[in-house]
Amino acid sequence: SLAALASNQASAFSRAQALAVGFNDPAIRRSVRAGRWGRLHPGVYRLTGSPETWHTEIWGAALAAGASTAVTHETAVRLAGSRHVGPRPVTLTVPHGAHPRVRGATIHQIDDLRLHHLVTFDGLPVSEPARAIVECAAVLSRRRLALVLDDLVFDRRTTYAWVASRLAGVAR
Repeated sequence: SLAALASNQASAFSRAQALAVGFNDPAIRRSVRAGRWGRLHPGVYRLTGSPETWHTEIWGAALAAGASTAVTHETAVRLAGSRHVGPRPVTLTVPHGAHPRVRGATIHQIDDLRLHHLVTFDGLPVSEPARAIVECAAVLSRRRLALVLDDLVFDRRTTYAWVASRLAGVAR
């Protein structure tokens, strides 16, 4: 059961997920000591022997940040196809009041991220491309933002009008 779950999460899984499928804390410790599981973050593991990819990093960070986490900003536009942002750090958003600290991740707190702003990618909630471009406007230079926007419009992941609509919907 755990292997099937992990295979759907780029080899990553949480302690809570392991407990839910029947493992207990001594079994978890034995699996880590024996080298069958590698530790990604406190309470987050991966099956050893499987490739550790960028998607594994994203899954591990999202599991470590908690259940209300979404993949956003630069990570979301990179998943959508833009190569004008780097793969690191993994960028996540949590609701205000949550204060997770995850090594290798930048975590934003935003209260206006709605379900209809999200798509599912690789099983994770991810900002849809137009919303992710708007999020990136706060952290990228104008030049890089324009490159990202053009990438995603050219690849038909979004439109200029859709980005303008998302911006109007979240403008403060």
